[in-house]
Amino acid sequence: MENIFAPLYSAIGWMLFIGILLGAFKTFLPMIKGKLGEKYVRDDFNRYFVEPYILINDITLPDNQSTTTQVDHIVISPFGIFVIETKNYKGWIFGSERQKQWTQSIYRQKNKFQNPIHQNYKHIKTLESLLEDIVPSNVFFGIVIFVGSAEFKSKIPKGVFLDRDWIKYIRPLS
Repeated sequence: MENIFAPLYSAIGWMLFIGILLGAFKTFLPMIKGKLGEKYVRDDFNRYFVEPYILINDITLPDNQSTTTQVDHIVISPFGIFVIETKNYKGWIFGSERQKQWTQSIYRQKNKFQNPIHQNYKHIKTLESLLEDIVPSNVFFGIVIFVGSAEFKSKIPKGVFLDRDWIKYIRPLS
């Protein structure tokens, strides 16, 4: 009798295993996509910039509320310090500089996400606070880079760039 149920137990075990793998994949997919987007920006920096430009990647800083904030990239350049928030999104993006949340639309599915300009503002304020004794606050500039196939369906806010458009902003003489 035991042999009759062995294939059933095996099938249930495999379905459970595949379900756990799919759940883990779905859980970690946003983090993986984020890291791939950051790598895209890092690779572009290494391809298009040389000294005196300096890139600092993936830095976690203490803020004033005894928590931390994670900055994707900081570029130190002759023109200022650029604090970069990277978004690896696809689909249509709707949002303005002042809106608290933006919308990503993929076919008929809509997802809200925090305005990355506001998110990056916190990063800039944290850096200004940490470096206030040695760096004036007027040298910090926040930019948001959308990599991937995102397409803005509203006017692209100032300081937001698609793909490699940010390069000319940070390196204006080329």
